[in-house]
Amino acid sequence: MIRRAIAGLVLAWVLAASGPAWAHGLLMKLRSEDSALVGELYYSGGTRAGGEWIEVTDLDGSAAPVVFQTGAEGEFRQAATPGHRYSVKAMGEEGHEIIMTITVGDAARGTMQDEATDSEESTDTLPAWALVGGLMLMSVLPALWFRRRDRLAGRDEA
Repeated sequence: MIRRAIAGLVLAWVLAASGPAWAHGLLMKLRSEDSALVGELYYSGGTRAGGEWIEVTDLDGSAAPVVFQTGAEGEFRQAATPGHRYSVKAMGEEGHEIIMTITVGDAARGTMQDEATDSEESTDTLPAWALVGGLMLMSVLPALWFRRRDRLAGRDEA
């Protein structure tokens, strides 16, 4: 009975832990063409991300961010000022998000933005490895409790 309970807990944990593997990430190709930002938005499985939201912020200017949706095939184009640096944030389904920066110039390519810009406040969130490690540790605790209980029950019978 106890072994079945432990096996059930392990199975439940495996199914829960494999959930993120079913999820997909949001990817973006970003480049400048003449005086425009041109990009494509898609998911890690290769599916185009049509109808998702894009926010373009001119980091060298004072204009408000421009927000719009991608086309049916995940494509977008936005007018830009040559020489200016831009932050392009894409927001997809299920809360997926990607931020890239680019300076508009001859055939410039966007780069991933690793740190929060001055206009954004960084949030103190747990890294993914800490969250996964904590969940794994918590999943072991019930098995250890059952094992200890069985050992103590075995001593009482002897």
